[in-house]
Formats: sequence, structure tokens, C-alpha cells
Amino acid sequence: MKVVHLSTAHEADDVRIFHKECVSAAAAGHEVVLIVSRGSDEDRAGVRIRAVGRSGSGRFSRVTGALWRVLRAGLRERGDVYHVHEPELILAGLALRLRGRRVVYDVHENYPAAMTHRPWVPAALRRPLAWLFDRFERWSAGRLAGIVTVNDEIAARFPERKTIQVRNYVRGGAASSDVGAALAVPQADYGSRPNAACFLGAMTAIRGITETVKAISLLPAELEPKLILAGEFAPPSYREEIERLWDPARVEFLGQIPVADVPAVYARSRATIVPYHPCPNHTDASPNKMFEGMAAGLPVIASDFPKWRPIIEQHGCGLLVDPLRPESIAEALRWVFEHPDEAEAMGQRGRAAALEHYTWESQAAKLLDLYDRIATR
Repeated sequence: MKVVHLSTAHEADDVRIFHKECVSAAAAGHEVVLIVSRGSDEDRAGVRIRAVGRSGSGRFSRVTGALWRVLRAGLRERGDVYHVHEPELILAGLALRLRGRRVVYDVHENYPAAMTHRPWVPAALRRPLAWLFDRFERWSAGRLAGIVTVNDEIAARFPERKTIQVRNYVRGGAASSDVGAALAVPQADYGSRPNAACFLGAMTAIRGITETVKAISLLPAELEPKLILAGEFAPPSYREEIERLWDPARVEFLGQIPVADVPAVYARSRATIVPYHPCPNHTDASPNKMFEGMAAGLPVIASDFPKWRPIIEQHGCGLLVDPLRPESIAEALRWVFEHPDEAEAMGQRGRAAALEHYTWESQAAKLLDLYDRIATR
């Protein structure tokens, strides 16, 4: 069949959309097209990427011009199944549905819960808008062909008969240049690495960047600690705030890097940090970076959330911290840096767990089955 993915916000190189969902469908023999507003046209890993561009920058441009451009390009493709990835693309999904197309809505986050914490939404409007969007999202879900979610809590909001969970587990293709390459990170050199920890992904205040930067400054100089940051700051002005806090000798900022370069960051780190703040959209999440770090053989320093604690404690693969206290994060970092043998063993337990319990292949099978059921309905 022909599967067309639509995204207005994500990069063409996105881990979940391109490297996992699109590549898996192409490997199964389907024709796959990924339409995005950013990037460039190319054919890669059996996927045809088409970048339609934006008429401007910012959220308004994304939900107006970018939405229209992506939808128009999608209609031209005449796909058998359309897979949409942003809340605003629900509108595109409904438009495609009116034309008789089969549409899958991929719910990456609990958007109503996230809306109550978005700094760009006026405080007085957050809860009313969250309530309205919750009703609109549920109503729309009843009219689309399938719903894909990342965890139980999000899945519970949608019709069970048409909803599946596709979790952010790690691809097993260790020889490839995508996220599966995290499994190819050299393991024998752990003891010779510098005392560095990494954070990869979108960098926002609610993801604990401020507390993590403060934590690295609390460690003793003799440890020569370093924090490696890779990703984009949101909003861009947040970077200026953080730069006033960090010591350039202790913080290395790489900016946005290609997915293929992620393993190199892991290969010079002793730990990965997932210090998300406690809000509903985080406490119920299954972050890709946690499973990636495990697959790379790194101890995971993670927020002490009820959903995350069983993973870390069951496999003995990391340390749990209070993400609102820099002292708690610093204490975990210091333990990792001062106990390299125990930290290495912790990382190896996480790697074994990732290979045994958290592989993407099990999730891809569910997604491909959904496509088959929708296409033949």
C-alpha cells in the first residue's frame, strides 16, 4: 500500500516518525512518503521525503501556511493510508476523511495536559483551551480510522477498538546510521571516558535544563565535570537565560545535530540525563531518550516518577532524582563520576534490558498491522 506521513512541526530526520515508523513501513514493502514543512527533498532508506517549506516562522505560520502546504501536497499523493503527527493536522485528517481517505492520528503527547503548562498560552486561557481541545480531539478521533498513542494514559482517552500503543522503544538495527546505532556505541572504553553527562533533545525550562546546568556547577573542580547539550532551545530566548548560568568550561553546547551523530555523543559520556519536571505530560510519558541511553550502555539519571521508577529500579540501570532540586541531580552525577565500575555495570544492565524488553521491532509490528486492517476495511 501507499502510506503518506504528514508533519508540520517535526524535522524530516525525526526519530519516531522517520527512523522508526516510516523506515519500518518501507522495509515491510510499502511505498512511503513523508511530507514535512522543514528540510529538503530526498529519497532515503526507501522513504521519499518531500519538504514543502513554510511561508514564515513561528506557531501561527505552522498552523496556517504550513498546514495548508502539507495537506495540499498530501492530497496529490493519493495515499491508501495517511498518518498525521500534530494536533493542528487533525484538521487535515478530517479534510482527508471527507475525501474518503483513511487517516491515522499519532498522538505523541497528552496535548490537553501539556496545554496547561505551555508558557506561550496566557495563564487565564490554559485550562479553558485545554478543555476545549480535549473535547475536539476526542470528537475527531471518532471520525478517523485509527489512533496511535505512546502510553496507556493517552490511549485511555480514545476509542479502544481503533487505538493502539506504539511506544518509543529502540530500533535493533545496530549497524544502521539511525537511532538503532545507539546499540553500536563502543562499550569497552567506558572507563577511559571523561566525566561527562549528556542531554539530547528539545531544551525547555520544563525539561529541567536550568536545574541540570546548575547541578553541573555544584560538582567539585577536581572531577573535571562536563555537561553536553544537543538540541534546540525553546523559545530561543531561553538560551540567553541559560548561558548566563553556565560555565563554558563545564557546559558544551552542540546545537541541533543529525540523528546519525547521536551515538558519538553517547560514546563520550558516562551518563544520560532525563530531568523532566513533574507535570502530567511528563509523568505519563515514555521518553525515547531514556531507552536510547539504556541501549547505549549509559546509566540513566531520571526524574523520580511513578511510571519511570519501576523501569530504573527493576533493571538497576540508573539513578532517580528530584528534578526540581539541582543538588539532587548533582549528587547522582557525582556518584556516577566517582564510581566508574559500578556505573559501567549499571549501564550494561540497562543495555541488556533495552535489547530484551524495549525493542522497536515489537512496536513496528503493531503499527503495520493497523495499516493492514485500515487499508482492507
